[in-house]
Amino acid sequence: MHVLTALRKVRKMSGHEIRTRLISRYRTNYEKVLFEYRSFLPRRPVSPAAKDLVERAQLFLPGSQPSQRAELLSKYPDLHRRWKAQADPLAEKFSQGKLPLFTKEMPIPQGQPIDWHCDPFTNFSWKKTAYAPKLPLYDLPNDTDVKYIWELGRHQWLAQLAQAEFWEDRLGVDSNGLDIWLHWQRENPFRGGVHWTSGLEVAMRVISWLWMSALWGEQNGWSPTHAAELDQSLGEHGQYLYHHLSYYSSPYNHLIGEATALVLLGWWLKAHPHAKHWRRRGWKVLETAAPRQFYAEGFSVEQATGYHFYTLGFLLLAYKIQQLEGQTSPWLAKLIEQTASAGAALDTPDHRWPMMGDVDSARTLPVPRRDYWDFRSILNLASCLLDTPVMNISAEESDAEVYWLQGCDGVKKLEALAQAAKDDTYASQHYWPEAGYTIASSPEEGDWLLFDAGPLADGVHADATPSVAHGHADLFQLLLYRNRSPILIDSGMPTYAGDRSKLDHFRSPAAHNTLEVLDQPIAQSPSRLAWSHEEQNRGLKANLSEDLWISQGKLQFISGDELTRTVIFWKGLGLWILDQLEATQPRKLRWYWQTPADNIQKVLFNSKRDHLDLNLGVLCFQAMSSEPFTTAETISPQANIAEGWHSEGYGDLRPGGTLRIEQEIRTSSLTLSALLDQPLNYQLSTSKEMLSTYPSQNPEKSNTMTKLSSEELLLCVEFEGVSHQLLLDSKAKPQPSHWKKQVGIGDWSVYQAKIQQHRQNETEQTPKRLSYTS
Repeated sequence: MHVLTALRKVRKMSGHEIRTRLISRYRTNYEKVLFEYRSFLPRRPVSPAAKDLVERAQLFLPGSQPSQRAELLSKYPDLHRRWKAQADPLAEKFSQGKLPLFTKEMPIPQGQPIDWHCDPFTNFSWKKTAYAPKLPLYDLPNDTDVKYIWELGRHQWLAQLAQAEFWEDRLGVDSNGLDIWLHWQRENPFRGGVHWTSGLEVAMRVISWLWMSALWGEQNGWSPTHAAELDQSLGEHGQYLYHHLSYYSSPYNHLIGEATALVLLGWWLKAHPHAKHWRRRGWKVLETAAPRQFYAEGFSVEQATGYHFYTLGFLLLAYKIQQLEGQTSPWLAKLIEQTASAGAALDTPDHRWPMMGDVDSARTLPVPRRDYWDFRSILNLASCLLDTPVMNISAEESDAEVYWLQGCDGVKKLEALAQAAKDDTYASQHYWPEAGYTIASSPEEGDWLLFDAGPLADGVHADATPSVAHGHADLFQLLLYRNRSPILIDSGMPTYAGDRSKLDHFRSPAAHNTLEVLDQPIAQSPSRLAWSHEEQNRGLKANLSEDLWISQGKLQFISGDELTRTVIFWKGLGLWILDQLEATQPRKLRWYWQTPADNIQKVLFNSKRDHLDLNLGVLCFQAMSSEPFTTAETISPQANIAEGWHSEGYGDLRPGGTLRIEQEIRTSSLTLSALLDQPLNYQLSTSKEMLSTYPSQNPEKSNTMTKLSSEELLLCVEFEGVSHQLLLDSKAKPQPSHWKKQVGIGDWSVYQAKIQQHRQNETEQTPKRLSYTS
């Protein structure tokens, strides 16, 4: 790190942070000596907790007991069949000598041990005899990504192999999972090698071993020797976590995961001499750090959907421990309910949550999932643990998390909660000013809209101080479903390693549905996954009625420029986006729109190049502006180019579609974009005449005509043979008496005017679909 960068970071540190980091540095040097002389030091003796490890693991996971499996098969055969089918693919791949790691498959040669320290895809190796903190992790040769070897060492796949055998009642028969686990113990000495380089990896391994021991304890091969080995290794995991919590290096999902694992170890190894210390420190961290993970509305301050649910999963494990101890904390129950409810609010019509922010496809619980982006199962688990539904839940739509943590009683409870909540209605509109989101949905029509005008992520600075953060530069992004079909999507995040330019692309405005002022970024990326210089003078407003959703985000640049995006969704009619820039000097604007593959057709311009049309999936996209567009092009996926691709998980890369539009302006620009069910005829005029002087050219079809100037935008929408005049007014000027205000936000308002029958009379009528009250 450059010396000036280091000084900037130190200046922002509290005295406690400086002290904590100095102690950590001392501890690292001290443990290096212990590691180098480990052969002369005796291993800690087996603790009294060893004999109870399997029993307590099964207490935590009642679904691991054979009697519960038999009851499930008897009472819920469809669930048994489905959960078995979800576990089978991994077992089948493994039997063929393949191990899926994200989207790749690691070869597992029959009869040969796993090399735990070699990346199977690039052959880069970490020294297993090297002290872990000294090993390189990033910017490795051949684009080696440490995430793959870490995924191997988390052992979630071993836990899932055990589950596959459990469903078949063949534990220990089809795989050599226990032997693989013992081999890992021999090849990964405490504090040595790549699998001891991250506290979160250590924590994830503890959770996996909980599942493995609960299941393996029922097989004939399990012995007191295995219990002793597990006890000693878990003790080392507890010691590592106790001294290496990510208080300041990664105080978000990493810290919560590490603290939860400490609490879990303290409960699981109850008779261990250090168990009380682990529990005490773990709970202290959770009590102080867990509430800081979420905004007042309940969404993650990391601004990343995947990490929101990842953190929620840790809190659910901690709450389960409290339930087993017979004493739950109101603060934790309230936090879980708030967090789960916020997560439920992001549900989309196809139940695939939006792919906002970074993602590494991490799952807290090692349970097979149908779809990583379907988080209903974790919300079902939260509902059962709290005994309060946080959304419309269903046992038929759940993966096996509830069963493992609560057994068949949990499945029964889930059914009861679903029945009790079947007639409940949950809010379909959400305004989160702190998190920076407006979310609105219409379940009947399958329409869903998210508008993002919030911060990049917690901890990002306005100056040059760098901070690693999982949020993206997606200010003013729109995500849209229409008739249950995804129209505007997030491009996702395929990797944290490799080509820096490609990584930066997926975190930039260019991979989102937004616009940017070129040469005036909303943030800078000084290093991999880091942000600095965030433009932070922003705001979000919303006014949401049942049928009309209007929201506005505003950004004031340090330069004095002001960028405003106003979003209007009229249920049954379409989406209008008004982008307004007031600049202090000539600027260049660029818009980006992301869609699923093959959803974009050729762009058509008018003669003045201030109006363009194309099809965007099932909708028609139209844009017009007070200034000409300089370019508009559709971008298809090409090798070695990041644009045009999108990702649905770590390691995944698949074709998408991107529309990119540019414009050069002098000092101001007003641009209207629309996504509508069918093409509409626009007329652009700077005339001050009322819009009613421009009659429809085709009374049989819906048409739209627009007058656009720097002062006002008039919009006439015609359908069902009736002309509906709307005024979108940015100056709040007095309106004629026959204009009736419907809903407004910021400087913009939507009005309904006198309705005209085409050219024939001016009889005022009540529109059938545009009936609103002020």
